[in-house]
Amino acid sequence: KLATLATAFTTSPRMMSAVAPPIAKRVPHTVTFGRVDGENRGPNPMEPLELSDDLFWIRDDSRKNEDMLQLLRDENAYSQHKTSTLDGFRGTLYDEMLSHIQEDDDTHPTPAADGYEYWSRTTKGKSFRVYLRRPRGSAGEEQTILDVNEVPSLQYFKDEGGWDASQCDVHAVETSPSGRLLAYAVDGSGYETYTVRLKELGSGVEMEEEIRG
Repeated sequence: KLATLATAFTTSPRMMSAVAPPIAKRVPHTVTFGRVDGENRGPNPMEPLELSDDLFWIRDDSRKNEDMLQLLRDENAYSQHKTSTLDGFRGTLYDEMLSHIQEDDDTHPTPAADGYEYWSRTTKGKSFRVYLRRPRGSAGEEQTILDVNEVPSLQYFKDEGGWDASQCDVHAVETSPSGRLLAYAVDGSGYETYTVRLKELGSGVEMEEEIRG
């Protein structure tokens, strides 16, 4: 095993020098901290402090700046090249870690005052949880109240600019006291800025109302 690890982490000098690391361009820019006239900087902001940041141009909340995107592509390509000898080791490590995880698993049902009991399920081969409920004391009659694997295919998700299925993240899945409505927080941008969505559980319809983060 030690020999295998040593081989996995060895990189030839020729391979190491085949691709040059990308170098970000420098663009003069001044960032002002503290009080700025005409801007809301909160209560009692400090006196203005200016700092030079010639890499500020890399920040692009819209993710549409082609120079920034190309830099990220170059960085990813360089990283992949430098670690290419680890590809086999990555697969072995991933398989070993996965072997210790029970992929098909249910949480213990939790009873609620609305007459239902709630739990979630993970399934082998699927990335996200499925949330379910059934009448308390019932052995069957499962109702899927939210399948997170299907959220990226919902129309509101596809219509949201800058959202991508690979960045789908769902948190805080909760039902109303009556059990009629479901609320969940979802983000598809990777910025962890969540939108609270509502779902009518009787019909399974996603409601128009939402709370944007």
